[in-house]
Amino acid sequence: MGSTTVSFIFLTLTYTCITHPIAADEFARKLEKYIENLVNCKNLTGLAVTVVKWNETIYQGGFGYQTLEEKQPVTEKTLFNVGGNTKAFTSTLAADAVGRGKLQWDEPLQTVLGKDFQLQDEFRTSEATIRDLLAHKLGMPSYWGVTTAVMNLTREEIVKRFRYFPVKYGFRERFHYSNYPFVLAAATIEKATGERWEEAMYNRIYKPLGMTGARIAATMTDDDWSKTAWSYTWINNTYVKNPEKTNIRTIVEIDPAAGVFINAEDMAKWIKFHLNGGNDEKGTQLVDSAALQETYKPMMPSLSGRRLYKPKYPVDNFNPTYAMGWRNGLYRGRPTMFHAGSYSSYASRVTFFPSDGIGVWSAVSTDSSLFSQFDVNRFVSWFATDLLLGKTPWLNKTTSCDPLLICYSHANITA
Repeated sequence: MGSTTVSFIFLTLTYTCITHPIAADEFARKLEKYIENLVNCKNLTGLAVTVVKWNETIYQGGFGYQTLEEKQPVTEKTLFNVGGNTKAFTSTLAADAVGRGKLQWDEPLQTVLGKDFQLQDEFRTSEATIRDLLAHKLGMPSYWGVTTAVMNLTREEIVKRFRYFPVKYGFRERFHYSNYPFVLAAATIEKATGERWEEAMYNRIYKPLGMTGARIAATMTDDDWSKTAWSYTWINNTYVKNPEKTNIRTIVEIDPAAGVFINAEDMAKWIKFHLNGGNDEKGTQLVDSAALQETYKPMMPSLSGRRLYKPKYPVDNFNPTYAMGWRNGLYRGRPTMFHAGSYSSYASRVTFFPSDGIGVWSAVSTDSSLFSQFDVNRFVSWFATDLLLGKTPWLNKTTSCDPLLICYSHANITA
């Protein structure tokens, strides 16, 4: 793509958990070289990345362009939609409500929403809680946005119609990823706190954390779009620019599940918040630590994508369970919290290692049948993590560009 914009803080890493310390300038040099190669061999239009260690930003930057037409470079301030990574924001708002005594994890939804609230059957109606919604336990089919977006339903109308949404599995029978339960979760939080989800996102997350660039789909302005990487889809051997401003209506309705637009600079603040137990960078407790920790606990088995095991691969990677807006995993034997997300031709992945204090976010604005968006983000995450752990990265120029090295199934990871 030919354009790279980066910023990084010089920091010598001497943490005892890192076997071979690496200076930030060396880290930046190796990471940039790796990503530039990845951008070129995958022919990506745009990519953003941020890497943190506890309360320090180790690296943040952009590669490629916001738009191919204007050739405006992606920077640490360029917005990307993060799709399903929005779910952790909604689960954090739930934790905030629980921490303030406004809501309980295992309180029946009907207690909060009123006796007129109904789900698909009597058992679900009387027993379902916000924990069930955030852990995908309702058994509802996935990705309903395309069927209801043109109806211009309000959140309240969606809640009233929830009883008519068909179910695929029994209640709490198995994990089944779905966006609309997070819309219902947002409505429940609103009812419990008296604050709209959109307002809470700004008042309780964005503003306290100093995330001045972050937005949600419903509030995107022309100025915001001018700072956004537009997504592209590979069609007939060329990249076609997606009409994001027109398509946005398909996601506004499910904002609590997939509506966040964010840049590398603000994503660093979001990851630090989680690595530091709900504190901001100054040490102020913004969300009750115990309530926030609850969102990380495994709730349902949810094996996703292909697992990596030795000796076929040099490392092990295993993702056994889903929490609330987060997935639980193990990489090189280390516990991880992560989530992937996609919308239009955007795809992103955020990962943090609670015990090692490492966090990585990568986002792309390109979709093509020639490669997996999700693999690109995983590769960036794994490469950066290996460097910070003092490990020799198992991914390199050759392996990362090998079209046969596909570690994630498209069918298993969407918004």
